Amino acid sequence: PKPLILLADDEPDLLVLIKEALEQRGFDVLAVADGAQALAAIKKEAPDIAVLDLNMPHRDGFSVCRELRQDPLYEHLPVIILSAAGGRDRKVEGLELGIDDYIAKSVDIRELLARIKMVLKRTRQGLDANPLTRLPGNLSIESHIEEALAEGKPLAVLYIDLNQFKAFNDAYGFSAGDHVIRATAQLLIRVARQTPGKIDFVGHIGGDDFILITEPDRM
Repeated sequence: PKPLILLADDEPDLLVLIKEALEQRGFDVLAVADGAQALAAIKKEAPDIAVLDLNMPHRDGFSVCRELRQDPLYEHLPVIILSAAGGRDRKVEGLELGIDDYIAKSVDIRELLARIKMVLKRTRQGLDANPLTRLPGNLSIESHIEEALAEGKPLAVLYIDLNQFKAFNDAYGFSAGDHVIRATAQLLIRVARQTPGKIDFVGHIGGDDFILITEPDRM
């Protein structure tokens, strides 16, 4: 599915311009005219990212972000703030509220698009990363395999697990098991970097299961 963007701005012409530009570049866009509508739409539609004007009727962008960060369901929703006031104090205030990016108006569509893609990628990676090894998780693994298949290049997907890991955990405890998992991850990373100029992809499915994506002659 296309990423869904919640776009809120009280300038009708700018709202339509940005909405059409983002839709032309492959996004679904839900556009609203004020902060209260933005909050209602977010709680109804669950977008992938919210792009909010700072100064809007009823609720400004910071107020919307503040309420989102207090709700466990939306505390990780990426938020980009658009503002005509680009002072340092306002930017610091926004960052302290947990916004992901701050863009000064007038809005350059190419810059906005690049920042949306960057924030979405960073958020997916952050939520997807395995907390023990910090390696990419299942979403990233699936994405890398799909990209490699789409390119049509020779591909090898290696599935790695540790024999008798549960028995090891039962005998020596979870702390020792975690040490083995981290050591395995570090070993796979070293292997993936052995060829100069070429780094294979290493992902952590979970537990003692890993994925390494490489080329057939390196498998």
